[in-house]
Amino acid sequence: KESVARADKIVRALLNFSRQEKLRLQPDQLNPIVDGALELAERQMHLRNVTTAKEFATALPPVRVSADHMKQVLINLILNALQAMPRGGQLTIRTLTTRLSGAATLVSRRITDPLKPGDPVVICEVSDSGCGIPRERIARLFEPFRPTRPAGEGTGLGLSISRKIVEAHRGLIDIDSDVGRGTTVRIILPVALDRGGGG
Repeated sequence: KESVARADKIVRALLNFSRQEKLRLQPDQLNPIVDGALELAERQMHLRNVTTAKEFATALPPVRVSADHMKQVLINLILNALQAMPRGGQLTIRTLTTRLSGAATLVSRRITDPLKPGDPVVICEVSDSGCGIPRERIARLFEPFRPTRPAGEGTGLGLSISRKIVEAHRGLIDIDSDVGRGTTVRIILPVALDRGGGG
């Protein structure tokens, strides 16, 4: 119960984000942050009979993050994935590095996005083998108070605020889903390029 309470506390901390004007971003490695989020959700996964597959790229370049806030986002995505697998299933967490494709269709993409095609990025994918989300609903998932779950099982604030946090990291968040086959949420963060100074 202690781990469940800790995870719940972290998710609720998402709601405090709107009170913060600016995140303190520092170069850091993403894999340990993802591991930390998985540890906090471990008991929830066990209770729901969900197995975990980790596919972490080695030697990832650093990203500029607020580790605590990124962990909050990941916890929220993991708990969303668990809710989509009430009878058990598999959670797959994948990290990789690539260059942003101009062909990517990102539901949160805006003209003012700082990431451009060709930019080096680090990606974290959170995939579940759950029920999936109808395509017509995906574009509205990031609207506040539009939960993906039935009434009474969530406010829908998690994804909206998660997107705000990712965008405060100059990143993007994307969702792919197939009804009956599962959902993948993708966090895309710019590589922390050396600009010849600290900070």
